[in-house]
Formats: sequence, C-alpha cells, structure tokens
Amino acid sequence: MFRAVSEGLRRVPAYTADGTYLGERPAFLWPAHFYEPIIERIARGLYFRHFQEILGSRTHCDVGFLYSLPAEAAALTRTMPQVQIGEGIFTYRYGRDSDRTLNSSWIFEFYQSHWAYAETKPNNPNNGFNTDAGKAHAG
Repeated sequence: MFRAVSEGLRRVPAYTADGTYLGERPAFLWPAHFYEPIIERIARGLYFRHFQEILGSRTHCDVGFLYSLPAEAAALTRTMPQVQIGEGIFTYRYGRDSDRTLNSSWIFEFYQSHWAYAETKPNNPNNGFNTDAGKAHAG
C-alpha cells in the first residue's frame, strides 16, 4: 500500500472554494479500492444503528467517491436526516425506501472536503420488501 501511495505523490495547484490560488501543495493518488470496503462497513454499521436491522448477505453495497456534492444531489438529499459527528469531521445523510427497506442511500462527508456515497440493495430484487428477517432481538 505504501508503494502505491508514494508512487502517486506529486505537487498540484490548490484553490479555495471561491477560486483563490493557494500555491502548490503535495497530493497523492489514493486508489479507491483501499477505501471501498471501509465505506461499505460504515454504511452497513450505520444502517444497523438507525434501523436495528442486520443487512448481512441479503444485500450488496455500491460505493463511490465524489470531488464535491453536486447541486442536484444536494437538492435531492436536503430532506434526508443528517447527522454530524464532531465539528466538521464527519457528516452524513441517509434514507431508506419505505417499501423496499433493504434499499438505502448514504452520503458521507469527511473533514468538509472528501465525499463518498453508498447504496445498499437486495441481492435478490424480489426480496427487498420489508420483513423481520434481519431484525436484531435483545435476548
């Protein structure tokens, strides 16, 4: 992993959100496959936290990364519940289909600069309807 990251190290121009040039800063290529399993685990863990249901092997998770949150996505997710952890450290929005509860969407923002999303979907599309099969029960 160190070699993969260090080989991508270079200097790039940096700008603020309003376009002010900050000079050159070090940057490196961080292959997405290092982060994808982590983003998936975060989504699955937060799904359990919010809905008290284990997704397990009934679902798969599509993960992606964004340079910023596009205006269309911001508008679509504005009504979703939002949770902030720390001041500007981690913020996320989430939603779940009320009829097909295995379908959920997650938007993650890390340090007000890195964005990722995850979507959970049933492995069997005919099995996505609300059931108690994955409910966690206190015992």
